[in-house]
Amino acid sequence: MQILKTVLTWLFIIAAPLSVIFFAMFIYFKLKKDEIKRTIWKKRVKIIGYAAIALFLLLSSVNTVITKAENKVKAQTEEIKYLTISNDRVGLPFSKIIDKLPTNATVDRKVIEEEAYYSIRFDQKLMSFNSDGLLMYISVDMLGTGVDNAVKVGDQENSIKGKMGSATKKTKDSEGYLYVYDYSTYEVQVHTKNDIVNNIQMLDKPNQEPVTNNLTGEGRKLLDYYDSKTKSPQS
Repeated sequence: MQILKTVLTWLFIIAAPLSVIFFAMFIYFKLKKDEIKRTIWKKRVKIIGYAAIALFLLLSSVNTVITKAENKVKAQTEEIKYLTISNDRVGLPFSKIIDKLPTNATVDRKVIEEEAYYSIRFDQKLMSFNSDGLLMYISVDMLGTGVDNAVKVGDQENSIKGKMGSATKKTKDSEGYLYVYDYSTYEVQVHTKNDIVNNIQMLDKPNQEPVTNNLTGEGRKLLDYYDSKTKSPQS
């Protein structure tokens, strides 16, 4: 498509001044009252003029297609640039998380609308997975933890904008403010209390595809981990 754009651009660059030259020749022979040459150059003016217009319209269409394609690629690229909390992000499979879990981590299981969710807690951090073994939610409360290279628990509220930019939405509750940052496929929420950041969350946005009924490989690993943490060892 870029090659076509280049070719059309050069053809238009050639056709545009030629149409001016041809029109000048037509005017010249018209003034000279040379009907034969005037007629010849009139036809040439029409041909080169129509060609220049057609090239311009075609070049505009190609530019529109290229711009849309570039914007789509840019949007997709931005969409997959996840922020992280302690090097983790929503959407990761359980196999990417399991080696980071400390031995003192606890896990519980809840069923919501016939779908099982597994919550793992350790060091004032909560990570929730769906039954497919995908990380859906992260919450941190420990001082110094938060969005990598950005806002952390314990930061002053007035530093949030400088570290995260303008919030998509800001609401007030009885204790402080909630700053919501919408990143298309996920959200980051920053909670404050008494002008201090006291909680940071990352939430995955559910897509249109339902969670599978059958256990995936990641779902099986998550269930095995749950069983290992909750079932009493046999003597």
